[in-house]
Amino acid sequence: MRIQPLSLMTPRANLVPSLRELAIRVKDDIRSYVDQGWYQTLAEGIAIYQIKKAHHAHTGILALNDIRDFHLGKIKKHEKTLTRREAEYHLLLQDWKAVIKPVLLTFPAQPALSEWMQAYTAGHQPSFTLAVPEDGEEHLYWLVTEPSDLEKVRLIFADIEAVYIADGHHRTTTIANFAQLPAEERADLDFSHLFAAFFPDDQLQILGYHRLMTFADEPETEKHWEYLNTVFDVLPVDTPRLPAHRRELMVVRGGQCFSLDLSALGQEIELLGPVLDTNLLNDLVFKRLFHVEEVRSDKRITYIDGASGLQGMLAATEQTPNAIGFLMYPVSFGELYALSDRNESLPPKSTWFEPRIKSGFAMYSLEVNDHV
Repeated sequence: MRIQPLSLMTPRANLVPSLRELAIRVKDDIRSYVDQGWYQTLAEGIAIYQIKKAHHAHTGILALNDIRDFHLGKIKKHEKTLTRREAEYHLLLQDWKAVIKPVLLTFPAQPALSEWMQAYTAGHQPSFTLAVPEDGEEHLYWLVTEPSDLEKVRLIFADIEAVYIADGHHRTTTIANFAQLPAEERADLDFSHLFAAFFPDDQLQILGYHRLMTFADEPETEKHWEYLNTVFDVLPVDTPRLPAHRRELMVVRGGQCFSLDLSALGQEIELLGPVLDTNLLNDLVFKRLFHVEEVRSDKRITYIDGASGLQGMLAATEQTPNAIGFLMYPVSFGELYALSDRNESLPPKSTWFEPRIKSGFAMYSLEVNDHV
């Protein structure tokens, strides 16, 4: 990977009334915030970036990556992008004149990088911190500008053959498309690099992304519940819980939890290559039993993110009597890498990565004059 330093734009915490509100509103008000002097531009460097929560501290690197690595297939994707979303982002980038959140990239952990980050953060005070007590988060930044350190990190990344998009597929493809336009069509903006947060896979968590299927009324719900119980062994569990292993789904109805094991069917289908639990749910349950034609657009299906998890699903099924919920076991990094390497897409809403990077906490200006 070809990484290089950048000049980060970061909020002046002493001027911003609410960092949490800034993260929510920055998409609409970025130019106003910059004009009010709420942002500062730091010296050129890379940043060690740590998101600290109550029980976890996640550490990675903020840097630029040559966009040509995406066109060469070294920045791998696992999600199909929508032309409509790309067009929307195309207009937003021209309006913002900046990238307001880095693309989250992951890769197998590298001992040399882990050791360097640990040693640097242990030996230096953070350059600044942004605390969001409402969300139980603290964002810490160590700005690294010493040429010897920058060269060490550059060489580590030069040996990494590929990275994988965890969050930011539409941002990545839009910037890559912009980079290929003639200069006069780029509105004096520089799209030669991707603003990225590189988090090794031992610094991220993949949580399950869960599904809620809502039916028209109680008779229809009961009919489909009977279909499900006829085709599969749906066994009640004493205590509601998340799936314990791959190929187990937890089915939730009316606040009650049931186990559904897809292991046998998964073994038959997987002879041709890795198959995710979400594929099995989509094909064997939603399409075959519930007559869903297109999972991506069917309005009966809603999603419950991994952070909400079990409690979010129990609440949703109790509040929605005509619904059946499906709790998913998380996709593994190995599955993510294998499918991405084969240029295959994961089903929509297959992965929920933690931590979540907030918009507006670290930005990168696209204006050409800022890079001179």
